[in-house]
Amino acid sequence: MQLCLVVWRNKFFDTLRVKVTNAALALIEKERNGEQINTGLIRGIVDSFVELGLDTVDVNKTKLDVYEENFQKPFLKATEQYYKAESEKFVAENGIVEYLKKVEKRLAEEDSRVQRYLHPSTSGPLMAALDAQLITAHKDPMVEEFKKLLINHQVEGNLSPWHSCLALVAHGPPFVAFD
Repeated sequence: MQLCLVVWRNKFFDTLRVKVTNAALALIEKERNGEQINTGLIRGIVDSFVELGLDTVDVNKTKLDVYEENFQKPFLKATEQYYKAESEKFVAENGIVEYLKKVEKRLAEEDSRVQRYLHPSTSGPLMAALDAQLITAHKDPMVEEFKKLLINHQVEGNLSPWHSCLALVAHGPPFVAFD
């Protein structure tokens, strides 16, 4: 079996990897846009990429280098591009309060994506990419909106969207300083 994987990787994989990755990324984008997809196809691609990362010293072990280089890196780049465009448009059209609800939903969707068909090692880098695009990029407007709502006594109901989004910022816990 291992010899077959080595031959597959060396003879065929190099010519197909970009097409296969792009097809998987297109399916993921469709799912992000609300379409139903066959997640088994993506799971199969992910599993194949992981299995192709054969350890040359111990053929019973796999390494994640093939997966990381050929799937995870393009996936993270596509994720950043997708959420950069979506978040900028959504904030402009709907404002920060509604955006925070959208962020909570998107974070849950991406976590589910990892659970359903991505390799578990993708979780950390994915959350960092989501932090950068969905939260850190909009941190200043979020904090300003929160200050404005506090000053005007308009903070109503559950503050969890504010806390859960701002608490994810890698630069430490959120705080609101008043001038």
